[in-house]
Amino acid sequence: MFDCNYFWRAVSIWNDGSLRPCCHYDAFRDKSIDNRTLDDDNIQNQSSLQKTRQTVLDGNIPTGCNICETLEKNGVSRSPRKRGYNNSKEYLKTYQAPTDKEKQVLVERNNIEHMNIDLGNTCNYMCVICNPGASHLIAKEQGRKDLSNSSWGDNEEKILSFIRKAENLKSVAIAGGEPFYNINMLNKVLEALIFVKDKCRLHITTNGSKVTTETANLIKQFRRVQIAISVDGTGRYNDFQRWNSNWKDIEKNITNFKEVFGNDVDLEINATISAITLPDLPKLIKWADDNPAIDWMHPSFLVWPDHLQCSILKPEVLQSVSNEIKQIDQSVTKRIIGQQGLTYITDYLENAKSTSEYRKEFDQHFNSLKELRQNFDVYKAFPDLQNNLM
Repeated sequence: MFDCNYFWRAVSIWNDGSLRPCCHYDAFRDKSIDNRTLDDDNIQNQSSLQKTRQTVLDGNIPTGCNICETLEKNGVSRSPRKRGYNNSKEYLKTYQAPTDKEKQVLVERNNIEHMNIDLGNTCNYMCVICNPGASHLIAKEQGRKDLSNSSWGDNEEKILSFIRKAENLKSVAIAGGEPFYNINMLNKVLEALIFVKDKCRLHITTNGSKVTTETANLIKQFRRVQIAISVDGTGRYNDFQRWNSNWKDIEKNITNFKEVFGNDVDLEINATISAITLPDLPKLIKWADDNPAIDWMHPSFLVWPDHLQCSILKPEVLQSVSNEIKQIDQSVTKRIIGQQGLTYITDYLENAKSTSEYRKEFDQHFNSLKELRQNFDVYKAFPDLQNNLM
């Protein structure tokens, strides 16, 4: 069985109020399900989730699980499926895997221990790895009026009602869009979760560009909080991939976040590594270790869209970065990414199969963006890139 504790104990809310088993699930690829219809607040048994569970129980792999499939084929032993939704030492002390009795098409509300909650597509960035469903500015750029302001719509009250009743929640991950630019929705969710504040681990992913004292005070009521700031590279690498960002401002904002939250939260870097940013990964690791505000760094290799995966780079480029990371002082890698993080990176880089299959799509993607954005030329920004691609 292609098993995963997300199927039986988790629910993920997308920006438009649709549901999926986890935040990694590719609902765009799995077009066979209607995942937006909510009849009541028993959202854990919405029709699309039932169909996904039935697929697994029938011995098949759900179409939307391609991200974990791809990572595992590239030698990654700790894919999201195998890591699970909560791998903290505290949680794992008492963790028991779902029993066969639990693995049913219909699950109880109190079985749900984890939620991924995306608040809408309001965002001040236009990342090249993103899409109009997660950034209203990209939707505007592409003329997608249907996605100009994604929200949960009619599903909002049913979802909030579920959250208020989900008494066994142990971890919640909140993202966007940009959560701190959708402050009203963020506050609604935090207020709905407040009754589990003493037992729930809260994880918020942000681009780190903004935070208010009011929301910070609400967040600090939770027993354990992790703020993950999305930083994919240093300097031009980050500014190009996370279009509209400014590296100097990001460094200032990270310091500001630490001042606002103090020691009440763990501040980590969430780095999405693409073909654009991979050459800068060793420098990013060293930068994160040198920054006293940062407690941890979580690198993850991009899987979608296909044409931005690191596997479109030549084998010698992947191996060179792997070798460079191995040469970083062990005291640095141990503190900032840990042995598991180091293994995750080197396993991927040494097992990924380079391919030219998506090279044409890569050029089409950046040619179209070049026409839409001023001073946007990927090969001008990174002169070595063209020779490094398959």
